[in-house]
Amino acid sequence: MYGIIDEAVMRIYFAADVDPNLRQQKNVQLNDGARKQFFVQALPVLEKILEFGRQPEIGMLLAPTAHHFIELLNGVLRYDPPLVLRMAAEVVSCSKRYNYNLDSMALEEVVKLVELILADYRDKVQDEASIKNLLELLDAFVEVGWPQALSLVWRLDEIYR
Repeated sequence: MYGIIDEAVMRIYFAADVDPNLRQQKNVQLNDGARKQFFVQALPVLEKILEFGRQPEIGMLLAPTAHHFIELLNGVLRYDPPLVLRMAAEVVSCSKRYNYNLDSMALEEVVKLVELILADYRDKVQDEASIKNLLELLDAFVEVGWPQALSLVWRLDEIYR
């Protein structure tokens, strides 16, 4: 089951073409509209994966899968910041028991996501649910002692300015 989940997330991540450094054929790339449409079409699969990951007894989202998921979310943030923020918080929550929050590469991707939200989309994440998701996302990294996550928590007052 895990192999299927990992393969699905990885294929969606690569098909979304969010990282130009990973393109095998440099002349074939998704434009912004096609990427958004692809993300919307892939959304039900991603939601099912998160639904499975949330199950307390059998759910799992191991660190490599979570990392590709977060990289994907970083690439599609502009299409729906509150949705992407919620999904990122769920990914980290589901993968925390598998120590994703201990990984420096995970921290780097999450910091990039949060900094983009604070810089470009703060007006879209003003609601209570988004603030809760943002805190939950950062808390996973703060509780293991990452100073970068802690400094972002201190910057959250920017959302209310």
